[in-house]
Amino acid sequence: MILPLLLMCEVSSGRNCSFDASSERLSCAVEALTTETSSVASASHAREVEVTCDKTHEALLRPDHFGRLPDLRSLALSACTLRKIPARAFSGLSGLTDLSVTSEAAETTMELESEALSGLNSLRYEYFCCD
Repeated sequence: MILPLLLMCEVSSGRNCSFDASSERLSCAVEALTTETSSVASASHAREVEVTCDKTHEALLRPDHFGRLPDLRSLALSACTLRKIPARAFSGLSGLTDLSVTSEAAETTMELESEALSGLNSLRYEYFCCD
């Protein structure tokens, strides 16, 4: 089954993803997170996902941005230029226990809308930071 995943990359941008089956870890380098949705077959098997953005492109998250991945346990978004995390951005990730978001939006603060973490009842660790 192919599930929508977080490689919401611009259509013209390339992405570099690798899936390690033994650790069930998907690592991707993207230009930016955007509202365009791409599909990655290995997403449905990943328990950990790490996305590293090209910090020169602004990232845009939308509600239900990552689709439905209830078995995902860890999500790390690094170097993404995020100014806002909208309500229900992570709504399809009900099994998520660890969430780390670092943003390169140094000139402004990252806004975390109320309900942004809605539905993440298993979350034990969250880290939000602007570099």
